[in-house]
Amino acid sequence: MAPWGCHRSRRRRRSSRPGRSARALPARAPPTGARRCARESVRGVALSARSSITDERIEHLGGGIDQRAVRELWEDAVAISPWTGPPLWLHGDLHPANILVHEGRVSAVIDFGDVTSGDPATDLSVAWMLLPPSERPRFRAAAGEVDDDTWRRARGWALTLAIAYLASAADDPLMAQIGRRTLAAVLADSG
Repeated sequence: MAPWGCHRSRRRRRSSRPGRSARALPARAPPTGARRCARESVRGVALSARSSITDERIEHLGGGIDQRAVRELWEDAVAISPWTGPPLWLHGDLHPANILVHEGRVSAVIDFGDVTSGDPATDLSVAWMLLPPSERPRFRAAAGEVDDDTWRRARGWALTLAIAYLASAADDPLMAQIGRRTLAAVLADSG
């Protein structure tokens, strides 16, 4: 599947900020079918729908993570008001291994196998995976109108995805590294 719009124009459009890329996809999804496109419908959903699997993964990681801090932050994330807007198109698997950068600029987003619809916070979670704290406000502004609850849910998505990467990356050093760095960024941002 080719990324949307990749053949729309012969003129090359370059984005200097990942936030612009994050803003490009979230358009209103059709009322039917978007979830059927995804291999799994665990992305774009309310964080509470991920509670059981996230709790299991936190338990599985044991002393390899700060259990108290992670559980406290996860409980806070699940308590945030869920997305009430229309379902938006989502990449569904937006992390550093699926974002190509050339000369300091995003040049492509790859792997659209988890395209789905739902809460835009899912894709916005990449801010904690890819950017230093000083760049996250610029990313948020470039992504468009992102309310405080959506931004807080995005941090919750970064947390649950970091836990998922860590729990399932025994044979994948790159995803383990993304998981460790994301978890550290989320915990550092929780204060």
